[in-house]
Amino acid sequence: IPSIVHDQPGLSQGDIGKLLSAADTLSALPITIADDRTAGGIYRRARALGVDGGVVVVDYLQLLAGGKSDSSREEGLSSASRTLKRMALELNCVVVVVAQPNLAAKRSGKRPTAADLKGAGSVDDDCDLMIVPWIPHRVDETANRKDAELAIANSRHTATGVVRKDQVMWSPSRVCFRPRRLR
Repeated sequence: IPSIVHDQPGLSQGDIGKLLSAADTLSALPITIADDRTAGGIYRRARALGVDGGVVVVDYLQLLAGGKSDSSREEGLSSASRTLKRMALELNCVVVVVAQPNLAAKRSGKRPTAADLKGAGSVDDDCDLMIVPWIPHRVDETANRKDAELAIANSRHTATGVVRKDQVMWSPSRVCFRPRRLR
């Protein structure tokens, strides 16, 4: 269902059918949504739930840091990052962490890099794979709304590089990245 539908009154019968089908599929999956505010809390909950071999999604890293000053904030992010890494190793699970770029990177209009993560600290050292998305239209209104790039900024198991706009596209109506169809 295109995301724009959420801003419009009512859903079509087809959209209602898709929504109910997706709800049935999701309800059968072992998904737990938790509002833990620390990496340690997420770790404890994942262990208690027996996440072994599963997936944990953290949205988003900067909410886990408790410090107000830049140095204590960076230390908090580094500590959270290390805790999430330990969790991934101990529970043999995939940990997907969403992180926010700093404001200077957002305002500059340049492609973001790993160094542009807000309070990055040791995050780059702890992660096995870091993907940094770039949607040019967000900073340049004349750019094609569907152009996108995904930079593989850090990888322990594959090459780094960029998945270019001729290979991937941003689907604003679905709020996701998709492979670009070759013509």
